[in-house]
Amino acid sequence: MTPIRILAGAAGALLIAGATQAAPYNAGGLPADQAARIDNACSRILGTERGEEHYAACVDSLSGSLRSARMAPTASAYREDESAGRPRSYFQGSPSDVHRREGQACASVGFDPAYQGYDSCAADLSSSMFATDHPLN
Repeated sequence: MTPIRILAGAAGALLIAGATQAAPYNAGGLPADQAARIDNACSRILGTERGEEHYAACVDSLSGSLRSARMAPTASAYREDESAGRPRSYFQGSPSDVHRREGQACASVGFDPAYQGYDSCAADLSSSMFATDHPLN
C-alpha cells in the first residue's frame, strides 16, 4: 500500500471518529435542535462532561421532562452569557450553585419558570443528579 493511501485512510478514520464523538447523546431520539439544547444545558450550564454518568443522567432527565411535557422548542427564558466562559465543573459547585444551574438547564431547554413544568423539570433533574451521586449499591 502506498503512503498516500495509508494517509488518506487514516485521515478518513479520524474524520469518522471525530464526527461520532461530536454528536451529543440523544436519549429517546429527540429532534436534533432539542438534543443540542439539552447537550448545551448539561455540558455548558450544569458543567458535566460528555461520556460520564452525570452527563448521561442530565440528558436522560431533561429528555424525559421534554417528552412528558410534549413541548415544542420555545424561546428560552434563560440566556447564557457567552462572555462568562465555561462554568465550573458540576463537581466544584456549591449545593446552591448546582441547584441554580439545574433550574437554568431547564429554562435553557424551554421550560418557563412561571409554570409548573419548570418545577417538575428542575426537581427531576435534581433527583437524577442526586441518584447518580448516591447509588443504592
